[in-house]
Amino acid sequence: NLDSEVVSISNTDDTGCWFVPQKAGTAKLRVTCGDSSAEVTVNVHAPKTIALDETLSVSSYVSTSNRLLSFTAPETGRYAFTVEGADRAGMILASYSVGKEYAQNYGENSETVFCNLQKEDTYVFGVEFPQGKAGTVTATVQLAAQAPEKLELILTGRYTNTITLGVGFFPRNSTDRIESWQVSDPEILYFNPNDAQYSQYSASFIILKQGEVTVTATSESGLTASYTLTVGTCPDGQHSYETKVVPPTCTENGYTLHTCSVCSDVYADSLIKAEGHTEVVDKAKTPTCTETGLTEGKHCSVCGEVLIAQKIVSAKGHTLKEVAETPATCTANGVKAHYHCSVCKKNFADANGTNELSDITIPTIEHKWGEWEATTPATPEADGEETRKCASCQKEETRPLPYTADKLELTGTGLENQSVVWIDGVPVPVEKDDAGNPYVTLPEDASSVLVTYSFNTGSADRHTQYPTGMQVYRIEETDSGMTVQHLPELQNLLQYSGCSIRITGVKGIRMITSISKSTRSALTGGGLAGYRLVEYGTAICRASVLEGGAPMVLGTSGVKSNYAYKRGVADPIFKDTGSLIQYTNVLVGFTDEDCKEDIAMRPYIILEDENGDTVTIYGGIVYRSIGYIAYQNRKAFTPGSAAYEYVWNIIHYVYGKQYDADYKK
Repeated sequence: NLDSEVVSISNTDDTGCWFVPQKAGTAKLRVTCGDSSAEVTVNVHAPKTIALDETLSVSSYVSTSNRLLSFTAPETGRYAFTVEGADRAGMILASYSVGKEYAQNYGENSETVFCNLQKEDTYVFGVEFPQGKAGTVTATVQLAAQAPEKLELILTGRYTNTITLGVGFFPRNSTDRIESWQVSDPEILYFNPNDAQYSQYSASFIILKQGEVTVTATSESGLTASYTLTVGTCPDGQHSYETKVVPPTCTENGYTLHTCSVCSDVYADSLIKAEGHTEVVDKAKTPTCTETGLTEGKHCSVCGEVLIAQKIVSAKGHTLKEVAETPATCTANGVKAHYHCSVCKKNFADANGTNELSDITIPTIEHKWGEWEATTPATPEADGEETRKCASCQKEETRPLPYTADKLELTGTGLENQSVVWIDGVPVPVEKDDAGNPYVTLPEDASSVLVTYSFNTGSADRHTQYPTGMQVYRIEETDSGMTVQHLPELQNLLQYSGCSIRITGVKGIRMITSISKSTRSALTGGGLAGYRLVEYGTAICRASVLEGGAPMVLGTSGVKSNYAYKRGVADPIFKDTGSLIQYTNVLVGFTDEDCKEDIAMRPYIILEDENGDTVTIYGGIVYRSIGYIAYQNRKAFTPGSAAYEYVWNIIHYVYGKQYDADYKK
């Protein structure tokens, strides 16, 4: 064999040699006799692959063609290879074990051959047509029997000069055959594989001399079993018997077995009759609508044999009645339309009883409530009561009607979309009642003014945030509760115009605020929206003062303030832009370390109404640090100038060398 990957050598003899195909290709073969040799080249076709219980048609294209099928065993067992065709005369059917040295079940005119295969063994199944014939056959592979799990050897005959061993495969319905027998000492026992007594299921051995010997059998599926016994020869009538009592079973008699320990001669006597079965009743099981039942049966409690087999009783099926739907109401659940079985009490969606309903309840529907109507008015001393009624069931529901002098309804005020409003410089969250209507709860002793702000950005960096607008509203109490009125005359009353720092001497910071020149003129003159100007200025504090929730308003500890305008006292103007009057207040005395901390700043204005009562209105809060404003102005001055170095000294102290790429020495 000059190409072992294509074919492998199987059996050889003096007249020829068998080769087993391994894969498709061209194989070169050589035969040598003495000094002479000859070579031949053959083409090997790739086997078709066939699966379990699959059928394939195999045709010969030329006479004497050998067509091959490849099969891989999905599990260990005995497999049947079957071909069917119109004319099998002279056809050869065989299965070849890939890699083995022989072919199994090889013969002419065969319809079915059997092979014992281990799991994942691959076998080549061949169909050879005789010379001069051509045709088509259909091949099928089927699992004939499960492979056995256990092999046992049984002493079936023991005589003066011979013994016989039988084979048992377990479980009983499994199929296998003995492939070889071995004797541990051939000088004690002689085994002739060609003896007529030998088969694939038993073997006979000749006793040659006395001694202990072990016989081992190996099956085609690879199972092995051994049997060890002592054999010998005795003069006539001079046996040495050993006695063993074999007890009876339910169906088989017992006896006493006498075995010669020298020559293994054996005989039995002292018959003990079989005891018979001990019957136990297997109770009947009543069938249900969907589950089968069983008839009464019997079995033996000793050996387990079934004496009267129980028979299956068919399920009865449902006894269904259609039930119409009962609609749900406000006060009671309804019932879905369904089919009810009067036997098993189950419910189904269909008349065939296949779609079971686990719940047939229709939940109660919602009440159709009317509007709440006050039946008892609320007073400052006690809550009132309001009532609503269901239009479907006429049920009435009541609830307390609280006194709402401190509740400011925002529906229809233009404030519906606000999340927070400011009263007396303090944020008040906007809430919603059960109906989704927005309102705020007025703080105790709240002033008569409400303010909202808009900012330039929602950025998380508060250094970049500043107010871009403000709206002012007047809060009034009426007979129906608290109301709010927009004051467009005071729109953008206090306008943010920037922050700056000192660039010489002691360090300081200021915020610039603008007020409309026409608004200021009206407030200092005859009044505007019912108010006259008393004072305006700036409130300032360290940001840390507000971290605990302290309000940034006049009078809070840590919050400093100073006025720019005060009626009859002071009226400095920082800048007149034509339409705006700007004012500012400066806070000085900061150390280098103070330049790192954020400062909170906001403007304020105090107005007086016609009754002489005053109200303080605050602008939006701005957070800046001296270090950040210095960074903003890092390129604002001529490099080398005193102002330039002053600003960069602050930047270097606060930020180190982080921004030195912009620094010009």
